[in-house]
This record gives sequence, C-alpha cells and structure tokens, in this order.
Amino acid sequence: MNLDYRASDLLGNVYKNGNILFHPATDQLYSTINNKIKVFDLKDNISSLLPFTSNYNIVRFTLSPSGRLAFIVDCLGRAHLINTAKGVAVASMKVSKNVGDIKFSPDSKYMAIAFDGKVEVYLLNKATFDSFNPWFKTCSVTLSSNKITHLNWSDDGEIIIAGGEDKQVAVFKPEKTSYQNQDKKMKMKLMTCHYGSIVSCFFLKNSYDCLSVDDRGYAILWKSNQIYGKYASNRDEEGKMGPVFFDRTERIRLQDAASIPNNVDCTNADFHQANNILVTSYANGAIIINEVPTFSMIQSIKVGDVAVKSVAFNKDGDWLGIASKGGALGQIAVWGWQSECYVMNQQSHTHTITCVQYSPSGSLIATGGLDGKVKIWDAGSGNCQITFTEHKNSVTCVCWTQGGNVILSSSLEGTVRAHDMKRYRNFRTFVCPEQTQLSCVTTDKTSDLVIAVAKDDYKIFIWTMDTGNLVDVLAGHSSRIAAIALYGNMLASVSWDKTMRITNIIDSSVETIQLGEEALSVTYAPCGKLMAVLTYDSSISMYSTRTSAPIGMIDTKFDVNPGRGAFDIIKKGTSSRSKTFEYIEFSPDSNLILAGGNTNYVCLYSVKDRVLLKKIQMTVNFSFDGVASDINFRQLTEFGNLDHVELSSDEEGDDNGKKKKMALAGTKISDAGERAYKPTMRANDVSYSPTGRSFAIANTEGVLIYSLDRYDKFDPFMLDVGVTPQLIETLLLANDYLKAIVMSMKLNDELLITRSLMEVPLGDIKIICQQLPFIYAEKLFIWMANNWKKITKRNIEFIYLFMEHLVEYHAMNFKGNARAVIPAVNGLLQSMEGQKKLLLDITKKNKSTVEYLLHVRKMADKKADIST
Repeated sequence: MNLDYRASDLLGNVYKNGNILFHPATDQLYSTINNKIKVFDLKDNISSLLPFTSNYNIVRFTLSPSGRLAFIVDCLGRAHLINTAKGVAVASMKVSKNVGDIKFSPDSKYMAIAFDGKVEVYLLNKATFDSFNPWFKTCSVTLSSNKITHLNWSDDGEIIIAGGEDKQVAVFKPEKTSYQNQDKKMKMKLMTCHYGSIVSCFFLKNSYDCLSVDDRGYAILWKSNQIYGKYASNRDEEGKMGPVFFDRTERIRLQDAASIPNNVDCTNADFHQANNILVTSYANGAIIINEVPTFSMIQSIKVGDVAVKSVAFNKDGDWLGIASKGGALGQIAVWGWQSECYVMNQQSHTHTITCVQYSPSGSLIATGGLDGKVKIWDAGSGNCQITFTEHKNSVTCVCWTQGGNVILSSSLEGTVRAHDMKRYRNFRTFVCPEQTQLSCVTTDKTSDLVIAVAKDDYKIFIWTMDTGNLVDVLAGHSSRIAAIALYGNMLASVSWDKTMRITNIIDSSVETIQLGEEALSVTYAPCGKLMAVLTYDSSISMYSTRTSAPIGMIDTKFDVNPGRGAFDIIKKGTSSRSKTFEYIEFSPDSNLILAGGNTNYVCLYSVKDRVLLKKIQMTVNFSFDGVASDINFRQLTEFGNLDHVELSSDEEGDDNGKKKKMALAGTKISDAGERAYKPTMRANDVSYSPTGRSFAIANTEGVLIYSLDRYDKFDPFMLDVGVTPQLIETLLLANDYLKAIVMSMKLNDELLITRSLMEVPLGDIKIICQQLPFIYAEKLFIWMANNWKKITKRNIEFIYLFMEHLVEYHAMNFKGNARAVIPAVNGLLQSMEGQKKLLLDITKKNKSTVEYLLHVRKMADKKADIST
C-alpha cells in the first residue's frame, strides 16, 4: 500500500502576497501564496506547488537568469536559496525583516539584497579547500535612512541602480572581490527629481541609461555619459576618476494619457529590455503599457476594482502577468497585450472555503465558501472552469449527482441550488417550507431525490429533482443534526443528541442507535458493508450496514495534537480537550479512513487494523495561528497578548500580510475592526478522489491536494536477486518480450517498463496480453492507468491496443478484484476524457482548413481539365 501522499497543488487561492515572476526560459508563471510558491505552466496548462515551504509568509522572491535557482525571503527576514528543479533549499541565511527587493546578477554569481536603507551584495558558491560558504558578502552600501524598495543590475553586471522611499535613485558600482563597507570609499550618483517613493528602476538594454518610476505615476528617463562596459573608467592625468553624471531627458506622468485620477497611486512596474516596453499598474486595477523612450501609450486596460500588486513580462515580452489583491480576494491573470486577450485568468475565493467534493469521475473538484460562491476546478490543470454566484449567503455543502452532470449546493440562505454542468446554469432551486439555514446536502444514486439538513430545526427535507417539490420532512432528532450519509435507500443521520437514526427513505422505517458522545460526522464505505461515525470524544466507531452492530472503534484523540491559539486563555492541555477531528471519509477501496478537523493535521487510518498509518501536517507556516504547539510567551505584556494588537500603521499590509483585520461583532464579514489576528489553521472538509490516488483538504489556506502521482518511487514487486536491468536488456535482444515485461514489472522501473512495452511488435500485442499472468496483468493495467499521460504522448494507438487486449483477456479477473482495479479505471477514464477533448478541439479547428484545401484541390483539377 502506497501512502506517500504529498502536497501537489493548492486550489481556491491563486495569489496572496509578494511578487510574481515568469521563468526566464519557459512559459511558467510563479506566484506566492503565503509560505508556498505555485507554478502555472501555461504551455501544458497545469499548475503545481514547489515542494519547498517557508516557515513564514514569503514577501519577496526572484529567479536566476537560467531559472535553476530561486532566492526567497519571508516576513521575518529568513532567506533561502532554492533549487527549482528539485524544490529543495540549498542554503539559508538571516537578513532583515524589511527586505525591499532582491536580484541575481546577470551571470548568476552575485546576489543583491536591498533592506532598510542598505544594499548588500553576496558572492554565491564561495568554496575553499576545507569548507563551503554559500554566502560571501562582498560589499555593503548605505544609500538612505529610508527603505530601499527596488533595485536592478546592468546587463554587464557592473553597476546597480536602486531607489526607495526617499524619492531618490542611486547608481553605484559594487565591490565583488573582498568585503568592503563602501559607504565612504565609493562614489555613488544620486538622482533626485521624483515627487514620490520609487516603485521601480531599470537599465536599458546594453546601456547605462536608466529609467525610474515613482508611486505618483511619473516616469523619468536618465541619459548616462558613461560608455557601456567601461563605467567610471575615465581618469585624468593625476589618476582621478572623471565625472559621472546622468541627465534627465524625459519626465512624463503616465496616467494622464489613460485618464486615471491623480489620487490613484502607481503600485508596480516592469520593463522588457528587448522590446523597450514599460508597464505600470495602479491601485484602482488599471494597467498602462508604454513604449520607451517616447512614452507613447500602447494600451490601457482595467483588470478589476482591486489594486494590482505585481506585474511581470514573460521572456518574449508578449505576455503580461498580473497579480491583484484586495482583502482576501486574490487574482492572477496573463494578458496577451498584442492579441488583446487573456491567456489565463484565475480568481480565488474571497473568503474561507467551507466544503470540497470530487466529481464521480475525479476530473473535477467543486468548492464552496463563505463568499457564497461555488467554484468548479479542473483536477488535472488546477484551473477554475466556472463560478456560480447565485447564493446570497455562505455555502455550507456541495454534492455531485452520480453522473456528474449536476452539482448541488446548500446555503445558509435556506436554499439548495442545482447547477447544470453542461450549460453552466442554475436550473433548479429547492426552498424549505419555512425560513431556515441548511448545513448539508446529498442525493441518491438515481439523482431523483435531493436531501438537505436544517441547521437549527433538527429536520431533514426531501425534494424531487424533476419538479423541485418537497415530498417529505423527517424529524426525530432532539438536537442539531451534524451530518447525513446515504447508501442505497438507507439514510443515516447523526446528531448532537448522541443518536444515529437510519431511515429507509422508501417505507420510512427508522432504526435508532445510541452513541456514547455527540456525533460530528458519518459516512458509508464505498463497498457498502460498513459505516463510520465520528463522535466528540475523537473516536471513530464502525458499524455493519447489514446488522447495524458495532464492529470496531478507532481512538484518534492522541492524534489530534492541536496547537494552542493566541486567543486561548486556558492552558494547552485543557484547550486540547475541546478540539477534535470533525470530518471523515473512506477511501475508494474502503481500506482507509481520512480524518481532519480542528487541528493542523490530517490522518489516515487502516480500517482493517484500526491503527494510524500516516499523519500529515498541512502547513509549517507560523504566520497562521494553531501551528505552534504553544503561544509565544514573549508576546505577553501587561496589556495582554501583542498578537491581538495591530502594531503597524500600514493600512494594507500589517506585518507583511501576516495578520488580517478582525471583524467587529455584529458587522459584515468584510468590515474590519481595530484589532488584528492570525487566521487559525484547520480543516473545514475532506474529500477522497474516486481514483484513490489523491485527496483534497479544504482548510484555512485553500484546498490542498495531496497526491501519489507527483513523486516517483522505487517500489519493487516480487523482486529477487536474478532480476537485473542487464537481464531485461538481454531478453529484449532475444525478442523474449513477455519475460522482459514481467521482469521490468518486478523492478517497477518506469523507463524499463516503457521500453519493454514499446519494443513489442504490433502483431504480438494480442498474444502477449493473452499469455501474461493475471498478477502481472493487473499490475501492468494499474501502472498504465497511472502513467497514461506520459506513455501516450507519441504512441497513443499502440497503448490503446495494449489496454484493449488486457481488458479482453482479463476482464473477469479484474471484476473479481474490482476493489483494487476500480480506482485505476476511474483514473483511466479521466485521462481518456481529457485526451478526447483535446483531439476534438484540434480536429474542430482543422476541419475548416481541410475543407478549404480539398476545395482548392478540386478547383485546381477542374482548371487542369479545362486547359487540357
């Protein structure tokens, strides 16, 4: 059993803080989300997370010119050098909390860090005979008493330009050999002609001419008297350095051409040297693209009403990455300014995600949040496909019908809405006979009935899908109903009254089972033989669905391990008694139970052995509350815990986004009070993929996807000493393909399995599949399903023939071991559906071209006949 689940993606949250960057060599866009970095691959249309995570929110990061290294700084000033290919930290160091900007030199040998009013340059990979020092400081320059906000290197890596809150731009040549404090020795050129803090400053391509932009929207072009490649090399007869000066040749207020009000600040800027194009972003969501040096406006767009925090050009300069943030709302867009269309446009939930559910095929994920929105995400690419906004209050639960064509959602407004996934519309609304709030919803396998639970009325409502009429109201519980689960005709409901009621929805017969504590969750196993109930004492009780008798219990109270929150007045040991798991779900093969709740951990338990198999920590980000095992006693003062108090005068940031405003009692969610708090990390819902290869956790941060597919693992199958790669190569040379496939399956080496399959002649596929033992046929079928995208890039028809003959000769054996094979079949259907859609799109686009070419050929033939 493979339990190597690792975080592969984060849905529901596309941008949170920091800057965005394009990879220098590929079409990948990097975005920071709290302490994680999400990578959007725009070419392959997929997204993923870098395995590296910081212990605090990331405020700044940069990529080396080759894209192999990344330099990351968090809000406490901890810096990390990351290998982007492996996603691991190569080295770490401590700089300062107030880091303004970081940049690699063009040759990737040096790193410039701007913090407070200083700029420090470090030599990377400084190695000696007996030691390795990844950081070697070569110079430190104090430019201002205010914070430096931006810096850049010249193309030859000789000089640095930097600007900050003092409205000045400084140009200097750093020392690169040995450490020197150059405050007194070095001549720097200060240029003062701006009216506001410097937002960005750049060098022009292969030149010392520079460009600077301030937050008032003014752009200034500076002309240098130095020859490129020979900065400060002119000396007089006495050996003194000649004068270095920069002339202001152009100054323009950029937003005047776009009719942007004067009180709107410029938030960020980027410059593409090869095309001489400048882009500036503004606090009202506007973006202006100008040509340099004429500053003529090329384009002006508006991407929303919230402030654009970061913009970045890709390597060719034809795509523009845009990151916007306002409150909890984050948005990432890639704008093709030449074609004037969006390459990608993704928006996060504006508030906490409360529920998540995989579709029956596993290809889609539905989420609902406190913002009243229901979003549908592609599980393969991580992109949002559609957003339903009909709900007027928080969404409490989402549920798919058996065919996956309809998504149901319940809300605190007291309605259940059915959304058509083909036409993307709300085609049915189910209303309660009296005003009440709904907490959860489900449907039967035939999708004829819709069942929802009232939050405070202790009732269960049943509607028909076809007409939307209310057909029955179930009562009997004396306290709040925590959850419901449906299998066949049997509806199980658990409540805070310490009972579980199993109701036959056909004849309305009821069986009541007494529980030891208040119930929190209930779920049926996919095999239909047992059900599990989670109670407040952190125990998972399992019952037989045939006899309703208890058959086992899993005690989870020692696995919850909740951290002490900043607002917890009582001690950790006392507060942890009231914290427990709140959600459970079976895996598709019914062998595992996934549990999550009011803690930073999710756990996987074995159903057969009733033991903990894997414990996963959702985040190590101490910017969230509940991650640390106890509070920081150094924050306790005579005025209380300083974590409760907003110490920053910044209206936007507050400790670099580490805290957010606290809502006052009786106000709307979006209204902020004077105090601030750190969001508490907890799981709000759990969902297992039908393929069994991944599961989703809806938590404070978003929807974390844990998958087995991201990482390759050497997992030998029936391995013995005689099985070697050399033996497999010998068998392939002897045309013994059947033995070669069996041996490669024993080694479970991806390259060897692929090579053994691809060398099989087309006419021998049927015979090999027929003679392949079932134990290896099953293993090969599951392996091909899990690696479908890789092996079908060039040989799609060949692999389809293999799958067809495997099913033809081993179908009955597969059916007998359906529990192990069905997750692979679901994953295979999901991959095939994606390939079908891709091929159909290509053929539809090429249909008109082929018809035109055929028509041209016919016309040419007619002309040839006439001429003859």
